[in-house]
Amino acid sequence: AEPTLNWSRLVAAKDAEVTRLSAVHAKTLTDAGVVLLQGYARVVDPHHVEVGGRRVSARYICIATGSRAVIPAVPGSQLPGVVTSDEALALPARPDRLVIIG
Repeated sequence: AEPTLNWSRLVAAKDAEVTRLSAVHAKTLTDAGVVLLQGYARVVDPHHVEVGGRRVSARYICIATGSRAVIPAVPGSQLPGVVTSDEALALPARPDRLVIIG
């Protein structure tokens, strides 16, 4: 039989896995005594950081910046229909054709 793909099920499974992994990482850190602060931060000095206007001090500061998908500056990258991997996996329907760069 020809393989099939249920796009909405794939996207829902991806969303569920992202949520699950985020919770696992947060629990691992909090179980180790790490205080998690989310927001835009500014490092003030080696032992102080400001997050959302709140100044926090600590012996050790770990800044996990995460990542964002970007569209490289290549010919054609400004054409309609060019999307990042995040956008592609949030499309309401599976594209009929897809080219992946990177």
